[in-house]
Amino acid sequence: MTPQSLRDALHHTATPPLPVADDLWARGRRRRRRDRVATAVIVAAVLATIGSLLLDIGGLPRSEVATTDGRPALPRLMAMPSNEDAVPKAPSLAVGPQAAVMTVDPAIDESTVRLVGLDAATGAYRSLPLPHLGTAATAGTGFHGNRPFALSPDGRRLAYPWATGVGYALPPTRTAIGVVDLVTGRVERLPLRDAGLPILLDSLSWSPNGRRLVWFGQRASGGSFADRLTIGTIVPGAPGSARTLALRLGSVQASIADDGTVAIASYARPTGLRTVTPDDAVTVLSRRSTISPYSTCVTDDAVRVDGRRGMRDTGAVRQFVGGDERPVALGDALVGRTWEVLGCRDDGSAVALVGPRDDEPGDGYRLGLITISDGVADVGSASSAVRLSDGLTSGRLSVATDLVGAPTADRPLPPWAQDAPWWRTGRAWAIALLGGIGVIALLPRRRRIR
Repeated sequence: MTPQSLRDALHHTATPPLPVADDLWARGRRRRRRDRVATAVIVAAVLATIGSLLLDIGGLPRSEVATTDGRPALPRLMAMPSNEDAVPKAPSLAVGPQAAVMTVDPAIDESTVRLVGLDAATGAYRSLPLPHLGTAATAGTGFHGNRPFALSPDGRRLAYPWATGVGYALPPTRTAIGVVDLVTGRVERLPLRDAGLPILLDSLSWSPNGRRLVWFGQRASGGSFADRLTIGTIVPGAPGSARTLALRLGSVQASIADDGTVAIASYARPTGLRTVTPDDAVTVLSRRSTISPYSTCVTDDAVRVDGRRGMRDTGAVRQFVGGDERPVALGDALVGRTWEVLGCRDDGSAVALVGPRDDEPGDGYRLGLITISDGVADVGSASSAVRLSDGLTSGRLSVATDLVGAPTADRPLPPWAQDAPWWRTGRAWAIALLGGIGVIALLPRRRRIR
């Protein structure tokens, strides 16, 4: 033994031993059990997170397409998305006939409003890759029911605003109506000009037979979007059919009959309501607008105007037959409601999105046919219920009017429109809580020895 090792041994012998608690080994066993439980909790939280993500991924675009008999139909329940991120994009425009087309807010990194189609045969929701679609090609979208896009009555064609050379707060250099054949994907461009200036579309409507279009918009002059209002008609597929009506009007609503007659209702006095035939013969039906017109429907011998009346903002209808006005009362199903007309039928009925009364749920909108019989306007049995993700914005929806009133089909709602099931409600909070408990349990603890 060396002198140094002897000194170390003597020093160790002189140092009093540290005190040892009586329950030291019991506490060690409890700590080990607690660590095992905490580890199990963390593993369970991780597995739950992975499982929930797999369930979410499995419920995305694939489940939006239903297995059906292929019969074109409106769904029993229709949902309207609140943003484009939730809707898968169609690989092309050859998507087949659509039951409805609706606007949707753009993705977070874009600024252009998009159009989403609802497949008539499967019920799938898909964002349509329309070329040269831009909000700068429109003016006043949603104002008084303005809708600058229109699905044809059979759902096979879609008309939309087309524009190029658009800069922020500047008018486009070229505008047109784009007409898409949704079966082949082919796009026909129908140029829009007035005195050499581009037209910013306010609204588009098809005739009941789907052969003609009527449009109205504002002529862009210099840096202004509102030089004057212009109304015109066109027959897709017929070169040289474009026609501009020589009228200088205020804000209007317009529709077109199968024979090309146009009905125009204006809020501005003294215009009121008039019709214009293909040979430019003008008939003034009323010089005073007693309601705020939101739509017109014209047939061979009758014109109707749907709108709103008075400070209570309730729906109203006016009808003219053979140039004379006929009084129209509202049936029980329409009293206290407002509605937006989405299209007209040959028989003078209107396809409408009918809203709820004040004492009904705010999302209780339904598609139906509003007919006039014996001086009473009423809506028949509803065709489809419409669920709105973020409230109704006027001018957001266009439907294949031929399908309204026909039997509907049960289509599965897409994931973004479904109510969260019980096993997913509060899932994120539950997983976070489990993981937090496990982490806290693994933190080292110190106990003062007395």
